[in-house]
Amino acid sequence: MYFGVLLSWLIPITRLGWFVLVAVQAVYMALLLAFTAAVWREESPVRSSFAIAAGWAAVEWLRGLWPVGGFTWGGLGYTQHDNPLLLPLASIAGVWGISFVVASANALVLAAGVRFRREPLFATRIIAMAAVAVFLPVLVPIPAPEGPAVDVAVVQGNVPKFVAVGSRIIEDRIVAENHARQHVRLVSDPPDLAVWPENAIDRDPTRDPELGPLVIEPIRAVGAYTLVGAVTETDDGKVLNQDLLYTPDARPVARYTKNHLVPYGEYVPFRRYLSWIKALEQVPRDMTPGERPGIFDVPGARFAAVICFENAFPDLVRRFVARNAGFLVVSTNNATFLRSPASAQHVVMSELRAVENGRWVVHAAISGISAIVDHRGRVVGETALFKPAILRADIPQGKARTVFNVIGGWIPVMFFVGALG
Repeated sequence: MYFGVLLSWLIPITRLGWFVLVAVQAVYMALLLAFTAAVWREESPVRSSFAIAAGWAAVEWLRGLWPVGGFTWGGLGYTQHDNPLLLPLASIAGVWGISFVVASANALVLAAGVRFRREPLFATRIIAMAAVAVFLPVLVPIPAPEGPAVDVAVVQGNVPKFVAVGSRIIEDRIVAENHARQHVRLVSDPPDLAVWPENAIDRDPTRDPELGPLVIEPIRAVGAYTLVGAVTETDDGKVLNQDLLYTPDARPVARYTKNHLVPYGEYVPFRRYLSWIKALEQVPRDMTPGERPGIFDVPGARFAAVICFENAFPDLVRRFVARNAGFLVVSTNNATFLRSPASAQHVVMSELRAVENGRWVVHAAISGISAIVDHRGRVVGETALFKPAILRADIPQGKARTVFNVIGGWIPVMFFVGALG
């Protein structure tokens, strides 16, 4: 039921995809319930509660790995994105650590509730332990970025709704024109960096004679470094989802190719065995994933970049930011999901990525919600859905590395040990 409601924004796009995805997530929850029944010991409620919580965090990590690359949406830790008491813990243990605390606190309170009449003193101690688990993370220090600030402007060109519902990867000149029109608004006061979100250009602007000028001319007019989300194609016919960095004189000087593609959205696993499913005709060609991390350098700044779905994977973002990136840019196209909760849910993920890495996040969405998130996970600016906008802020660069940023990949192992121990 939980995942069915949470992911309901998929239903207008693919009912079959929604059903399969919900079913897979339900299997994980069934495994978690079986694990809970196996480890619970009535005589050891505290130890049992922590074992269940460790199992919960471990299962959430597993969901992010399998099948077909995993799916992390709906993790328990994300429910605390605006909780200043628990959020700092993400800088040490990531979103999985917050899931562990939430699960353990609830298990402890439940254990205390069923014992309160017959063992009031013991039940009170258990509740006190749950309170400590919830309040202690507020003491975790999050290193404040102390590097020079970068003036960043998100160009939200917007997508007309009749275009948004027509294709996952938008193929319409209107979208490119919208972004060009918004970008020119920056002429009188150019930023250090402008960002056009994922799929702002639906064809390769370095090859396409029609869309190329819609990128080159406004960038030259403004005279600022600009990151442009585009669908590109190689000489041998590979289709790529990329971020292209243009210089102020509109020369493309760096590219990032999306590493973690969306299964059944950007490519079709086991395509030859599933050809009988007509819905897969919406993905006629498989995109090719990149292998290098998204790292860009502009004068006075280095930043990491991820594209859309990648923002849901804490360890991927951690690895990119660890390459001396001062801040993070998340470029996304959520237009297909219209006014559903999906866009807001995606911003929540950026809030967690900010705290995990101690970096400000520029969340650039083609039709909203675009947002600026500080290193403590607070949204300091955002746009509305389906409205053209410029979102601008001075982004301080971080240099210090959080505990999670250093050892994040090992944290799930700790939860597995805790669950099995």
